[in-house]
Amino acid sequence: PTSCPPTVLPTVLLSFTLTTLLTSLAFFLLGNFNLGKIVYFFPKHVILGCISGIGVFVVQTGLEVSKGAEKLVWTVEGLVTFFTSPGPTSYGVLLYLLPCLLVLLLRILLRISTSLKLQLPLLPPLFFLSVTPLFYLALYFLDVNIKTAKENGFLFPETKEGDGGTGGAYTFNDGGVSPLSFSSLFFPTYSLLHSPNPFSLIDWNAILQTLPTQVGCVVFSLMHVPINIPSMSMSVGVDVDMSTEMLAHSKSNLMSGLLGQLPNYMCYSNSIAYAKSGGKGERSSLAVVLLTSILFLYGSSLVAFIPRAMAGTLLIHVGLDLFLEGVEDQGFDKLERISIFLIVVTMTLGGMTAGLFVGMIMASITFVVNAGTHLHPIRGSMRASTLRSSKWRTPRAWKTLISSSKLRRTLCVQLQGHLYFANINLFADSIKTLLLETPNWFNFIILDFTLVLGVDSSAAFALIKLVEQMKPRKLRWMCLVTGKEDGFPCTVNLTEQLQEKEGVAINHKLDEALMELEDLILEEEEEGLANEEIMSSTEIAKKLFNEGESATLKHILTVHCPSANPSTIDSLFKHFERRQCSTDTVLWKQDSSPDFLAVILSGCLLSTLEEEAGTKEDVNAGDVIGEFSLTLGGALGNDVTRLTTITSCTPCVYYVLTLKTYQTLTKKKPELALQILQLTLATVGHRLQHVSNRFIETRSIPV
Repeated sequence: PTSCPPTVLPTVLLSFTLTTLLTSLAFFLLGNFNLGKIVYFFPKHVILGCISGIGVFVVQTGLEVSKGAEKLVWTVEGLVTFFTSPGPTSYGVLLYLLPCLLVLLLRILLRISTSLKLQLPLLPPLFFLSVTPLFYLALYFLDVNIKTAKENGFLFPETKEGDGGTGGAYTFNDGGVSPLSFSSLFFPTYSLLHSPNPFSLIDWNAILQTLPTQVGCVVFSLMHVPINIPSMSMSVGVDVDMSTEMLAHSKSNLMSGLLGQLPNYMCYSNSIAYAKSGGKGERSSLAVVLLTSILFLYGSSLVAFIPRAMAGTLLIHVGLDLFLEGVEDQGFDKLERISIFLIVVTMTLGGMTAGLFVGMIMASITFVVNAGTHLHPIRGSMRASTLRSSKWRTPRAWKTLISSSKLRRTLCVQLQGHLYFANINLFADSIKTLLLETPNWFNFIILDFTLVLGVDSSAAFALIKLVEQMKPRKLRWMCLVTGKEDGFPCTVNLTEQLQEKEGVAINHKLDEALMELEDLILEEEEEGLANEEIMSSTEIAKKLFNEGESATLKHILTVHCPSANPSTIDSLFKHFERRQCSTDTVLWKQDSSPDFLAVILSGCLLSTLEEEAGTKEDVNAGDVIGEFSLTLGGALGNDVTRLTTITSCTPCVYYVLTLKTYQTLTKKKPELALQILQLTLATVGHRLQHVSNRFIETRSIPV
């Protein structure tokens, strides 16, 4: 180094500093914007595959360190050469066999302690530390001097003369560099800045040329953390926040960069060895820092007295632990175990970057296969003979629907999960199979996409093709339910393309599809029958406008109490009280005591199930609310409270029957109280018949 140009070392150190600061910035951005969570896209078997790959690398390093000069090459010829050749000395085979035997002895001791249920966390580190004195004791009894042991490769070689045990560090002066000082060892940037004309010593063209290499070093550092941190977390059973870990790495690299040091990240193999040796807490960490600092100053001098067998034993033992941690049976299926094997082989032959790339590919393949295998795109199918919409119809219309066989000729198919290239053919084949079971039987089909989370472009175009293939199968009507107001969950405009097809309808809700199906059947049976509706909010509004509140309330009571004659309806009407409210008025809160039922004549309210996943329902003109809790709870004395919270969305007019009035009717006019019970049965029965065909519950039974 003393003969190199004066610009070399300053330029190299500045490159180190810039690389470390860039690494710090990258970690900061990942942690600050919570991008560290991206590592959770790596499944457990991929992480364990990387752990096993690291284990093989550590074992390989242990064997190479034990034998000395030779490098282990993963070819048949390379393996034969490494394990059979004597190496630089005649003891090459013994050099790697000795640490292997020591590892075997250590693992036997660990197995014995485990079988005896002994907690001995210090056994591995004490075993490693005992290798050195036992080695010198063996030399003494064998009458072998240290020089002979060193010449035969059993000890690490001494440092070169002039290094002073420091590996050859230097300070800066006008002529170039001079030997080591304490400040230049720990603060090389400090020494550089305090040298005469520091920036004149920098070769800025060389800095620009090294920028791609610096970026590569940054990427290399970033690639290890998403594997090392989750692997360490999984091994020690401690949950971590990846964003916090990224910010910690950012601070560490910032301090290192300001001191002119290299980038750093958590090393998994060293950390797991530290953890499994009982290392935890601040005291243990400070002890490691202190020992590392001493070794940093004098380590290269001390290493000449450490036997290779000690380093090889440590590395091989840790590597075997890592390898076995990933390959041991943890309930993985065959494809996941193949993924682990491929990752290990790739990391061994091609390095960590290639192994991580293969892991990403295998994670994607595993997801596609498992999603297509374990989650069928069709959740269930049924005929529509028992399905009813929420539309109130005349008795004649109901009788027509019940007597008609066309509802039985309607196939309702419920889809689920993601529809994508891997399972869309399974879905299409399943639909064709359902239709082929009874050829020419189904005239109508409803495909409900309410539970579908996403549709990719391949599935979207396959779905369009499936709809076209349905035409020759004598299907007169097909309806697709999007389940969402904004259409199908895909980027392809399926709604627009499917609506262009003849005989295809698109609805946002299954209830709307059933209404359209019922209307179609009723119109085919008798023209105009589908328009005979008795309880829609539109019909109620017309009746209210034309005939007034009294006639409208009596009409609603007649619909809900079909066995009552007009005089009974008139008598019942007299016991209702008129009320009105403004917008955002709470009629009652969930879990409150029931004190009245209400018949809505105008306006709109919202029924909300508290502490539920957004379960809400509109209450419109013509609806009866509060009847269940009043009759079952308040009147019979049961512990039944309000099931939902009712809030007005607009100014409303409604009529109420109070609890006190109902209790009086049960004693003095039981025939009128019986009509209230019939009203309750009619409304709850209607809702039950409708809700029973819903796949995602958004209604309360009852309100």
